[in-house]
Amino acid sequence: MNVEKFEKILRTKKIKYDFYTIKNINNKKKIAFFYLKKKIIFLLKISLNIFTSNQFKNEINSYNFIKKKRIHFLTTSAEKFYNNKSISILKIKYVDGEKGSFFDLKKFYQRKYIKTKTINFSNYQNILKNNFKKIHLVNIKIDNDFKKINNYFKKEKLKICLSHGDFAHWNTISNRKKNYVFDLEYFSKERIYLYDILHWLIQPYINKIRFFNYTTKFNIFLIFLIKYNLNNLNVKYNKREIIKYIIVYFIEIKYTYYIAKYISKKYKIISPKDLKRSKILYKFCSQQISYFLRLVD
Repeated sequence: MNVEKFEKILRTKKIKYDFYTIKNINNKKKIAFFYLKKKIIFLLKISLNIFTSNQFKNEINSYNFIKKKRIHFLTTSAEKFYNNKSISILKIKYVDGEKGSFFDLKKFYQRKYIKTKTINFSNYQNILKNNFKKIHLVNIKIDNDFKKINNYFKKEKLKICLSHGDFAHWNTISNRKKNYVFDLEYFSKERIYLYDILHWLIQPYINKIRFFNYTTKFNIFLIFLIKYNLNNLNVKYNKREIIKYIIVYFIEIKYTYYIAKYISKKYKIISPKDLKRSKILYKFCSQQISYFLRLVD
């Protein structure tokens, strides 16, 4: 979408702003930040392809679903700004405040509002498939890693709950009164309990070890880090249970990297650099799964 077309849409909507800036995100979407009196008043997420538009649709449905519900995080508001066959735009209200910190998990995660249900471990593969089909438009095939962990835990249970999907400090903002989370493109009503907590704690470290070309592996100290944070949230799990949820977390994000090649081929929206990184991270996640499986017994 060229600038002239974008600004024509803005004029049609008659919105007030002093200026805006646009940032490209992973070749899949653009984000426009709108300023009024030197403060960001809202942002527009702009999709130019079916793939990202589908995630925007999931995000809008998610905002509508959780509206006025007591769940484990508080969101900013969002609305459908513009939509046609070639472009879709979401408008997300920006709450004036400071970006949330990686160490402020307890402020953003409200455990008292969470509701869970229990399933057999082997049934989680159906939930995985449904999430990837709905959010990513991809039919994933369960691979050997999942079959392997299913042999370990098939007689055990998993807790399931709704999940933000990208619960990370870069998707949070705080003001004097409240702590908010935004960016619900990967929201699901069904994921493993602890997924958002694990994502908050693990994903920043994954981003940092890119400087070592993802050759570093997590170790037993990750278990202590997670246990410490769970204790702060008054969640009590033994070592085996924590490892089980860590492994399932790595399975899900591994599939996210695995489908990059398919998405790139079909929608032509992933750069060669990001595609190469996804391939490395896919192997990295598989290595973590193997390592933590050895710690189970």
